[in-house]
Amino acid sequence: MFDGRAARVDEFEALTVRWRAAVDQAEMDEARRLGDEAVSLAAEIGDPALRRRAECNRAQILIELGEGDSVVASLRQVLTESREPETSFWTAYGLARAYDIKHETRKATFYVRLAKHHLSAVTNRQAHFAAHNQAGCMLLGDSRFEDASAEFETALSVGSSTFWEAFAQDNLGYCYVVMGRFAEGMSYLYRSLRTLRHAGHSYVRYPHLALSLAHLDLARPASAARHGRKALDLSNEAGDGESAKMALYLLGETAKHTGNYALARSYFDSLQARFYPENPRLPDALLTVDTRQMVNLKAQV
Repeated sequence: MFDGRAARVDEFEALTVRWRAAVDQAEMDEARRLGDEAVSLAAEIGDPALRRRAECNRAQILIELGEGDSVVASLRQVLTESREPETSFWTAYGLARAYDIKHETRKATFYVRLAKHHLSAVTNRQAHFAAHNQAGCMLLGDSRFEDASAEFETALSVGSSTFWEAFAQDNLGYCYVVMGRFAEGMSYLYRSLRTLRHAGHSYVRYPHLALSLAHLDLARPASAARHGRKALDLSNEAGDGESAKMALYLLGETAKHTGNYALARSYFDSLQARFYPENPRLPDALLTVDTRQMVNLKAQV
Protein backbone atom coordinates (compact mmCIF):
# COMPACT_ATOMS: atom_id res chain seq x y z
CA MET A 1 0.00 0.00 0.00
CA PHE A 2 1.33 3.42 -0.96
CA ASP A 3 2.42 5.39 2.09
CA GLY A 4 1.47 8.98 1.34
CA ARG A 5 2.99 10.34 4.53
CA ALA A 6 6.36 8.72 3.81
CA ALA A 7 6.34 10.29 0.36
CA ARG A 8 5.65 13.73 1.85
CA VAL A 9 8.52 13.27 4.31
CA ASP A 10 10.80 12.34 1.40
CA GLU A 11 9.60 15.48 -0.36
CA PHE A 12 10.46 17.51 2.74
CA GLU A 13 13.96 16.04 2.92
CA ALA A 14 14.55 16.76 -0.78
CA LEU A 15 13.38 20.32 -0.24
CA THR A 16 15.82 20.66 2.67
CA VAL A 17 18.68 19.46 0.46
CA ARG A 18 17.80 22.16 -2.07
CA TRP A 19 17.60 24.72 0.74
CA ARG A 20 21.07 23.78 1.97
CA ALA A 21 22.48 24.06 -1.57
CA ALA A 22 21.04 27.57 -1.86
CA VAL A 23 22.54 28.53 1.51
CA ASP A 24 25.92 27.11 0.51
CA GLN A 25 25.93 29.45 -2.49
CA ALA A 26 24.58 32.39 -0.45
CA GLU A 27 21.49 32.52 -2.68
CA MET A 28 19.42 33.96 0.14
CA ASP A 29 16.26 34.84 -1.78
CA GLU A 30 16.03 31.29 -3.12
CA ALA A 31 16.80 29.89 0.34
CA ARG A 32 14.00 32.02 1.78
CA ARG A 33 11.53 30.71 -0.79
CA LEU A 34 12.53 27.10 -0.14
CA GLY A 35 12.40 27.70 3.61
CA ASP A 36 8.85 29.02 3.38
CA GLU A 37 7.87 26.00 1.29
CA ALA A 38 9.42 23.60 3.79
CA VAL A 39 7.58 25.21 6.72
CA SER A 40 4.25 24.82 4.88
CA LEU A 41 5.00 21.21 3.97
CA ALA A 42 6.04 20.33 7.53
CA ALA A 43 2.74 21.76 8.80
CA GLU A 44 0.82 19.63 6.30
CA ILE A 45 2.69 16.50 7.36
CA GLY A 46 1.98 17.25 11.01
CA ASP A 47 5.35 16.16 12.34
CA PRO A 48 6.53 18.44 15.21
CA ALA A 49 10.21 17.58 14.70
CA LEU A 50 10.04 18.45 10.99
CA ARG A 51 8.17 21.65 11.82
CA ARG A 52 10.86 22.71 14.30
CA ARG A 53 13.62 21.99 11.81
CA ALA A 54 11.84 23.89 9.04
CA GLU A 55 11.16 26.90 11.25
CA CYS A 56 14.77 26.96 12.38
CA ASN A 57 16.07 26.77 8.80
CA ARG A 58 13.81 29.57 7.62
CA ALA A 59 14.75 31.72 10.63
CA GLN A 60 18.44 31.48 9.77
CA ILE A 61 17.76 33.06 6.40
CA LEU A 62 15.56 35.82 7.81
CA ILE A 63 18.31 36.68 10.28
CA GLU A 64 20.83 37.08 7.46
CA LEU A 65 18.33 39.21 5.53
CA GLY A 66 18.04 41.62 8.44
CA GLU A 67 14.72 40.34 9.79
CA GLY A 68 16.04 38.69 12.93
CA ASP A 69 13.64 40.51 15.25
CA SER A 70 10.74 38.70 13.59
CA VAL A 71 12.03 35.23 14.50
CA VAL A 72 13.79 35.55 17.88
CA ALA A 73 10.66 34.65 19.88
CA SER A 74 9.84 31.64 17.69
CA LEU A 75 13.44 30.41 17.90
CA ARG A 76 13.32 30.55 21.68
CA GLN A 77 10.14 28.47 21.58
CA VAL A 78 11.72 25.94 19.23
CA LEU A 79 14.75 25.70 21.51
CA THR A 80 12.45 24.99 24.48
CA GLU A 81 10.57 22.26 22.61
CA SER A 82 13.35 20.63 20.63
CA ARG A 83 14.65 17.20 21.53
CA GLU A 84 16.64 16.90 18.30
CA PRO A 85 20.36 17.72 18.82
CA GLU A 86 20.91 19.23 15.38
CA THR A 87 17.77 21.38 15.49
CA SER A 88 18.74 22.51 19.00
CA PHE A 89 22.20 23.42 17.74
CA TRP A 90 21.00 25.44 14.75
CA THR A 91 18.37 27.18 16.87
CA ALA A 92 20.94 28.30 19.44
CA TYR A 93 23.29 29.25 16.62
CA GLY A 94 20.57 31.34 14.99
CA LEU A 95 19.88 33.16 18.25
CA ALA A 96 23.60 33.82 18.71
CA ARG A 97 23.79 35.22 15.19
CA ALA A 98 20.67 37.38 15.68
CA TYR A 99 21.97 38.91 18.89
CA ASP A 100 25.46 39.39 17.47
CA ILE A 101 24.03 41.40 14.59
CA LYS A 102 22.15 43.54 17.14
CA HIS A 103 25.40 44.03 19.11
CA GLU A 104 23.88 42.38 22.19
CA THR A 105 27.13 40.68 23.12
CA ARG A 106 26.08 39.10 26.39
CA LYS A 107 23.11 37.29 24.85
CA ALA A 108 25.07 36.36 21.73
CA THR A 109 27.83 34.84 23.88
CA PHE A 110 25.31 32.85 25.91
CA TYR A 111 23.72 31.33 22.82
CA VAL A 112 26.98 30.56 21.03
CA ARG A 113 28.08 28.65 24.13
CA LEU A 114 24.77 26.84 24.18
CA ALA A 115 25.19 26.00 20.49
CA LYS A 116 28.61 24.51 21.20
CA HIS A 117 27.06 22.46 24.03
CA HIS A 118 24.54 20.90 21.62
CA LEU A 119 27.31 20.43 19.05
CA SER A 120 28.73 17.49 21.02
CA ALA A 121 25.83 15.34 19.78
CA VAL A 122 25.93 16.58 16.16
CA THR A 123 28.00 14.96 13.40
CA ASN A 124 27.07 17.41 10.63
CA ARG A 125 30.31 19.02 9.45
CA GLN A 126 28.55 22.25 8.45
CA ALA A 127 27.33 22.70 12.03
CA HIS A 128 30.84 22.37 13.44
CA PHE A 129 32.17 24.84 10.88
CA ALA A 130 29.38 27.32 11.63
CA ALA A 131 29.90 27.16 15.40
CA HIS A 132 33.60 27.91 15.23
CA ASN A 133 33.18 30.52 12.50
CA GLN A 134 30.51 32.37 14.51
CA ALA A 135 32.63 32.26 17.66
CA GLY A 136 35.54 33.63 15.64
CA CYS A 137 33.44 36.47 14.22
CA MET A 138 32.36 37.52 17.70
CA LEU A 139 35.93 37.46 19.00
CA LEU A 140 37.11 39.34 15.93
CA GLY A 141 34.53 42.05 16.44
CA ASP A 142 35.93 42.43 19.97
CA SER A 143 39.51 42.77 18.59
CA ARG A 144 40.60 39.48 20.19
CA PHE A 145 42.59 38.55 17.11
CA GLU A 146 44.59 35.60 18.43
CA ASP A 147 41.55 33.91 19.94
CA ALA A 148 39.54 34.64 16.80
CA SER A 149 42.22 33.21 14.53
CA ALA A 150 42.18 29.95 16.51
CA GLU A 151 38.43 29.62 15.93
CA PHE A 152 38.75 30.34 12.20
CA GLU A 153 41.62 27.85 11.91
CA THR A 154 39.41 25.21 13.52
CA ALA A 155 36.49 26.07 11.25
CA LEU A 156 38.64 25.71 8.16
CA SER A 157 40.11 22.43 9.39
CA VAL A 158 36.53 21.11 9.60
CA GLY A 159 35.61 22.52 6.20
CA SER A 160 32.43 23.73 4.56
CA SER A 161 31.27 24.72 1.10
CA THR A 162 33.83 26.65 -0.93
CA PHE A 163 31.75 29.80 -0.64
CA TRP A 164 31.48 29.82 3.17
CA GLU A 165 35.11 28.83 3.54
CA ALA A 166 35.94 32.00 1.62
CA PHE A 167 34.41 34.06 4.44
CA ALA A 168 36.47 32.26 7.07
CA GLN A 169 39.57 32.71 4.93
CA ASP A 170 38.89 36.44 4.71
CA ASN A 171 38.49 36.70 8.48
CA LEU A 172 41.52 34.55 9.25
CA GLY A 173 43.60 36.46 6.72
CA TYR A 174 42.62 39.74 8.34
CA CYS A 175 43.54 38.39 11.79
CA TYR A 176 46.96 37.37 10.53
CA VAL A 177 47.55 40.76 8.88
CA VAL A 178 46.71 42.59 12.10
CA MET A 179 49.01 40.23 13.98
CA GLY A 180 51.84 41.00 11.56
CA ARG A 181 51.76 37.63 9.79
CA PHE A 182 51.48 39.24 6.38
CA ALA A 183 52.52 36.38 4.09
CA GLU A 184 50.05 33.93 5.64
CA GLY A 185 47.34 36.53 5.94
CA MET A 186 47.53 37.74 2.37
CA SER A 187 47.57 34.17 1.09
CA TYR A 188 44.20 33.57 2.76
CA LEU A 189 42.87 36.93 1.60
CA TYR A 190 43.75 36.29 -2.04
CA ARG A 191 42.17 32.83 -1.86
CA SER A 192 39.00 34.39 -0.52
CA LEU A 193 39.13 37.10 -3.17
CA ARG A 194 39.44 34.59 -6.01
CA THR A 195 36.55 32.45 -4.77
CA LEU A 196 34.16 35.34 -4.21
CA ARG A 197 35.12 37.08 -7.45
CA HIS A 198 34.59 33.85 -9.40
CA ALA A 199 31.15 33.53 -7.79
CA GLY A 200 30.34 37.09 -8.85
CA HIS A 201 29.32 38.16 -5.34
CA SER A 202 29.74 41.69 -4.06
CA TYR A 203 30.98 40.09 -0.82
CA VAL A 204 34.37 40.28 -2.51
CA ARG A 205 34.45 43.77 -1.03
CA TYR A 206 35.56 42.25 2.28
CA PRO A 207 38.89 40.77 1.16
CA HIS A 208 39.47 43.90 -0.94
CA LEU A 209 39.20 45.94 2.27
CA ALA A 210 41.60 43.73 4.20
CA LEU A 211 44.06 43.67 1.30
CA SER A 212 43.97 47.46 1.14
CA LEU A 213 45.04 47.59 4.78
CA ALA A 214 47.70 44.91 4.29
CA HIS A 215 49.28 46.71 1.35
CA LEU A 216 49.14 50.01 3.22
CA ASP A 217 50.94 48.47 6.20
CA LEU A 218 53.55 47.03 3.81
CA ALA A 219 54.11 50.50 2.23
CA ARG A 220 52.57 49.52 -1.11
CA PRO A 221 50.29 52.53 -1.65
CA ALA A 222 49.38 51.82 -5.27
CA SER A 223 48.07 48.35 -4.41
CA ALA A 224 46.40 49.66 -1.24
CA ALA A 225 44.58 52.32 -3.25
CA ARG A 226 43.53 49.85 -5.95
CA HIS A 227 41.94 47.48 -3.46
CA GLY A 228 40.44 50.38 -1.51
CA ARG A 229 38.74 51.85 -4.58
CA LYS A 230 37.37 48.45 -5.53
CA ALA A 231 36.05 47.95 -2.00
CA LEU A 232 34.41 51.38 -2.06
CA ASP A 233 32.72 50.80 -5.42
CA LEU A 234 31.40 47.38 -4.40
CA SER A 235 30.25 48.67 -1.01
CA ASN A 236 28.34 51.53 -2.61
CA GLU A 237 26.73 49.13 -5.10
CA ALA A 238 25.66 46.81 -2.27
CA GLY A 239 24.43 49.64 -0.06
CA ASP A 240 26.89 48.55 2.64
CA GLY A 241 27.60 51.71 4.59
CA GLU A 242 29.97 50.09 7.10
CA SER A 243 32.28 48.78 4.38
CA ALA A 244 32.08 52.07 2.45
CA LYS A 245 33.07 53.89 5.64
CA MET A 246 36.14 51.67 6.08
CA ALA A 247 37.09 52.01 2.42
CA LEU A 248 36.99 55.81 2.55
CA TYR A 249 39.11 55.76 5.68
CA LEU A 250 41.73 53.48 4.11
CA LEU A 251 41.80 55.49 0.90
CA GLY A 252 42.36 58.65 2.90
CA GLU A 253 45.14 57.02 4.91
CA THR A 254 46.77 55.74 1.73
CA ALA A 255 46.70 59.16 0.07
CA LYS A 256 48.04 60.78 3.25
CA HIS A 257 50.97 58.39 3.43
CA THR A 258 51.97 59.23 -0.14
CA GLY A 259 51.96 62.93 0.70
CA ASN A 260 48.85 63.69 -1.37
CA TYR A 261 47.01 65.61 1.33
CA ALA A 262 44.50 67.14 -1.08
CA LEU A 263 43.32 63.70 -2.14
CA ALA A 264 43.37 62.50 1.47
CA ARG A 265 41.19 65.40 2.52
CA SER A 266 38.69 64.65 -0.24
CA TYR A 267 38.27 61.09 1.07
CA PHE A 268 38.09 62.23 4.69
CA ASP A 269 35.60 64.94 3.75
CA SER A 270 33.40 62.30 2.11
CA LEU A 271 33.76 60.10 5.17
CA GLN A 272 32.72 62.91 7.48
CA ALA A 273 29.83 64.13 5.31
CA ARG A 274 28.34 60.65 4.82
CA PHE A 275 28.84 59.11 8.23
CA TYR A 276 29.78 61.76 10.80
CA PRO A 277 27.84 64.92 9.86
CA GLU A 278 27.88 66.00 13.50
CA ASN A 279 31.71 66.11 13.55
CA PRO A 280 32.97 68.72 11.02
CA ARG A 281 36.48 68.64 12.50
CA LEU A 282 37.02 64.95 11.74
CA PRO A 283 38.94 65.46 8.44
CA ASP A 284 41.44 67.78 10.16
CA ALA A 285 41.98 65.22 12.92
CA LEU A 286 42.47 62.34 10.49
CA LEU A 287 44.98 64.35 8.47
CA THR A 288 47.23 64.78 11.49
CA VAL A 289 46.86 61.48 13.37
CA ASP A 290 47.50 57.89 12.24
CA THR A 291 44.70 55.89 13.85
CA ARG A 292 45.19 52.62 11.98
CA GLN A 293 46.05 50.73 15.16
CA MET A 294 42.75 51.87 16.66
CA VAL A 295 40.55 50.73 13.76
CA ASN A 296 39.08 47.24 13.45
CA LEU A 297 37.73 46.64 9.94
CA LYS A 298 35.59 43.80 11.23
CA ALA A 299 34.03 45.57 14.20
CA GLN A 300 30.29 46.19 13.78
CA VAL A 301 29.66 49.70 15.02
